[in-house]
Amino acid sequence: MAPALLASTPLLAQTASPTIQLAPVEVVATSPLGAGQSTLNVPSETQSLDAQQIGDLNQSTITEDMARRTPGVSTTNASGSPLSQSLDFRGQTASPVPGTPQGLSVYMNGVRINESYGDIVNWDLIPTTAIETAQIVTGNPIFGLNALAGAVVMNMKNGFTWQGTEINLQGGTDYTTQDSLQYGLKKGDWAYYVAIEGVRSNGFRYYGQSDVERAYGDVGYRANGNEVHLSMTGGADGLGVASSTPVDLIAQQGYAAIWTNPQTTTTSAEMITLSDVSNISSTLTFNGNVYFRNYAQAHVDGNASQFFHCAAGGGYLCNAPGSPTTIVDPAPGQPNGQPMGEIDRNWTATKTIGTTAQLTDTDQILGHKNSITAGVSVDNGWTHFGGDSQLGSLPSSLTIGQYPGAYINYPQSDVSPVNLSAQNTYLGIYVLDDFNVTDRLALHAGARFNDAFINLTDLSGTNPNLNANNNFNRINPVAGVTFKITPDISAYASYSEANRAPTPLELGCASPTQPCMIDNFLAADPPLKQIVSRTVETGLKGSNHVDWLRPGQLDWSVSAYRTENFNDIYSVPSPTVIGFGYYTNAGDTLRQGVDAGATYTTGRWDVYANYSYIQAVFLTPLALSSPYNPSADASGNIQVLPGNNLPGIPHHKFKIGFDYTLVPNWKVGADLVYRSSQYYFGDENNSMAPMAGFATVNLRTSYQINKNFQVYGLINNALDSRGAVFGALYNTASTTNQITGNPVPGLFASNNPRSITISAPFEAFAGVKMTF
Repeated sequence: MAPALLASTPLLAQTASPTIQLAPVEVVATSPLGAGQSTLNVPSETQSLDAQQIGDLNQSTITEDMARRTPGVSTTNASGSPLSQSLDFRGQTASPVPGTPQGLSVYMNGVRINESYGDIVNWDLIPTTAIETAQIVTGNPIFGLNALAGAVVMNMKNGFTWQGTEINLQGGTDYTTQDSLQYGLKKGDWAYYVAIEGVRSNGFRYYGQSDVERAYGDVGYRANGNEVHLSMTGGADGLGVASSTPVDLIAQQGYAAIWTNPQTTTTSAEMITLSDVSNISSTLTFNGNVYFRNYAQAHVDGNASQFFHCAAGGGYLCNAPGSPTTIVDPAPGQPNGQPMGEIDRNWTATKTIGTTAQLTDTDQILGHKNSITAGVSVDNGWTHFGGDSQLGSLPSSLTIGQYPGAYINYPQSDVSPVNLSAQNTYLGIYVLDDFNVTDRLALHAGARFNDAFINLTDLSGTNPNLNANNNFNRINPVAGVTFKITPDISAYASYSEANRAPTPLELGCASPTQPCMIDNFLAADPPLKQIVSRTVETGLKGSNHVDWLRPGQLDWSVSAYRTENFNDIYSVPSPTVIGFGYYTNAGDTLRQGVDAGATYTTGRWDVYANYSYIQAVFLTPLALSSPYNPSADASGNIQVLPGNNLPGIPHHKFKIGFDYTLVPNWKVGADLVYRSSQYYFGDENNSMAPMAGFATVNLRTSYQINKNFQVYGLINNALDSRGAVFGALYNTASTTNQITGNPVPGLFASNNPRSITISAPFEAFAGVKMTF
């Protein structure tokens, strides 16, 4: 394969070409379509990255950039691909993995890009080079569904904000190539911008090859205070997603070991957006957009099967000792109780259209500054989902060998082909007012009405119980106050509510008696309740000029928050069917903690340090299905008590880093990222020792040869720290003799149910950037 194009803006020395203009981050988004306030006037935590900072870190996805620099953010990797990371913030997730409960709303140029079917976010399809700013905003329900912990808001470059030509070529370990091209031009009232990127990597585990190509383009017109943009973005990937691996298998085969395979995901997405900003008067502004998004994904997943060879079957497979099925044994003569494999496939195709219209009025009220924003949004998605399973062998290599034509259609065990249509319509109406009582004291109040209508239709004709109409609606208020202690230091406090409607995927898989292959199969379900979150937040933040060793700028913030989720939605494994699961309301949960961060910049230094603490616990006693947990009862349930920690959420996160210009043309930098221990998914009762915490150290340098050429180098995980970024419990009996329970000769078996995804190893990269 030819070298791919990747988003990587290397480190810029102080003499970098002036043709690249990076707009400073001065305001924080307070609504989806651009209305904003100074960060000191926003009554909640706000975190921002600009194009310069993203370029200095030089990573392939924006998730890694945010995990390096922003308080409270970390990444997890349940799928195992280096390009398929989930972003975690305040104990909530925006993940590309279907079936992951999503608690963050994500916007690109005012368009919510959580995919229509499962609210997932395909971070690897977002062109990193084209991002002008990326912000996290908390405590603001104006951003609609899923904003339980907050919203990630990305604004992309255009020809008005960026001009010039830049080419990046990069290569490194794991046979990785990362390249990018961006071009911007302003000509009179018109402006043009385009970015093309790509990544190809062999990965650091067996069968981990991954690649992605992505592009973004914008045509803008500006005249008489009005601005119109037509933007287009698209991307396609092919990911080796080997998922987590039993810890005992890693001990035997090394860090590159994987569990059953093949496991691959291919995804494509295209979106076209027309947006407008019109200054109706000196105080009244209209913002609007309309978009169309096309999304498709295919997933292939090799697994151990619940069906096995058995003498009692008389030529048919069994799914329990002495329980023949009507499925013909495709390989008769195998040992009695020999386990089998299966290939589970699914396809998702979604088309989404939507529009948002917003008015912002900055007229004074009784001589006091005031800004009021009101808007309405409508998003409608149509999804066609299909899935099937095919029997295969389970050899010692754990690579499933397919039996041609041996497709599984056995409704008695809830394994049969699926053909489903889903339609969801989301309506939002919002208003937000910021009123300055004095020059120092400001009040903030608003609300958003969310209405979610979700329709499921069985197209197979064999599962009419899937047919359902669901409607969820709620008004979510927000109120806050900011007080400027000094002109550059403010204190704030706020209260907000948000909600998340169950997704079509979750609604189609919510029955413990009819479990699903999560993200693969759907079954009839009892209704799920929507999640409602209530957040109280307070903090201090400042932007101060300081005269220490060298005069510079100190930007800092400290925030404390408490969020309670009511009727939280949780995915749990089936106690009866191997590899299957379902969604359930898991009572109430709590996430509370502190985020603190500071950045100090001078002419030569950019230094930052962040610390976050979070307590994430269950508040409701409940029995959860966890059949692979050694403490589970005879029914496969564990008893969760109030105070038990939610899995996958480390208590402590610490980050520190710097970039320093040694001489005018030479810059060096480094950062350290630490996360503490976290519990395994499946161990919600905290009966097992958690995964250990770990830290990674990353190094970087760049040298500007002249105004047009720069060379640079990167080292990720310089100390080769191999910690677990994700952990879950797996079915240790799936590879044993299904009748006797004894190990099968030559086939891996273990009594340890712990399964983990390991962090990336030591990686080194070198590149060249050409700027004209």
